[in-house]
Amino acid sequence: MTAKNDSALLEVIGRLFVEAEQLKANNEEAIEAARKEVQDQVQEQKNKWNVQLDEATARYAESQEKLDDALEEVRQKKRELEETTGLLRSNHAALAEVKEENAKLKEERKRRAAEERKPQKSSKVITSAPSKNIRVLIDRAIQTLYEEPEKAARSLRAALKEIDKAKEE
Repeated sequence: MTAKNDSALLEVIGRLFVEAEQLKANNEEAIEAARKEVQDQVQEQKNKWNVQLDEATARYAESQEKLDDALEEVRQKKRELEETTGLLRSNHAALAEVKEENAKLKEERKRRAAEERKPQKSSKVITSAPSKNIRVLIDRAIQTLYEEPEKAARSLRAALKEIDKAKEE
């Protein structure tokens, strides 16, 4: 009975061994299939991330380009502002000169008016002072004609007024 039991036992052990080998082979196939599936999923995820990265990189490049354009626009506005500031300063200086000239002209008019109120000793037709003023105004207008046309125009208008005054006197 022992030999029979041993033989049956060996047969069972043999079958178990064959089954174990079969299970081992099946497990290896399942593991390999799972590994392949995981690799495929990982590759698919990598591809998705690469696409997202490419899209994000494109958006970043576009944003950077817009930022560069905006920065250039700001620089241009700054240059324009500096130009405008320079013009305002020169206009302010020109205005100060005009005010000073106006003050001088007012004083000259007051002086002339005071002289006219004084009794005249002789009747002179045209005095030399107005013609000198006219020459000064015309010379000043010519000097400033190219640099400051508006100031030159004002000087010429003032000279014309002086000529008219001289004619009236």
